[in-house]
Amino acid sequence: VNPDNLSVLLLAKGSSTAVSALVLPEDASSKKYTVVSSDDAIVSYRDSSLKAKAQGVCTLTVQSVLNPDVSTDYLAIVIQRVTGLKIFQEENLKTVSAGAQLPLSVQVSPENADFQQVTWKSSNEKVATVDGTGVVTGVSRGSCQITASATDGSDRKATFSLTVTKAAESITLSEQDVTVAVGSTR
Repeated sequence: VNPDNLSVLLLAKGSSTAVSALVLPEDASSKKYTVVSSDDAIVSYRDSSLKAKAQGVCTLTVQSVLNPDVSTDYLAIVIQRVTGLKIFQEENLKTVSAGAQLPLSVQVSPENADFQQVTWKSSNEKVATVDGTGVVTGVSRGSCQITASATDGSDRKATFSLTVTKAAESITLSEQDVTVAVGSTR
């Protein structure tokens, strides 16, 4: 079996996928077929369903019962999807000043997930923006949510609540010409 010429089936570990084969021509005497896995510990076939049991790669062969010379091989790749995400900030900060940056990190579960990349998004880019590596930049005073989303199709997300503060830029007394007698208060 040459993997360079195979169609690929990407399956999530633990999933069951119903499958059927299209046998041609339409008026073929028999449309019966078999599906055989090169490694049942990775992917098994039973009752028109593929069961992804373990991370790994194997070959699935779909073969005509009436004419065994008619067959097609598929490369089955079983991946471990992300089951959980947790956003954290190394110093446990949840506040950033406008104009300043705050790096966020994400913990992906399980550790052996095949695709650990996430996308980052701010719920309000007028308050804070976030780049592709999780670095948040405060824009203006307010609150927003920063969301990390898994890119492996698992739909897992995590959010981080953030407050952006605006520091004072100057300070002056409201009354600059004040005369105060000794011993009195104003």
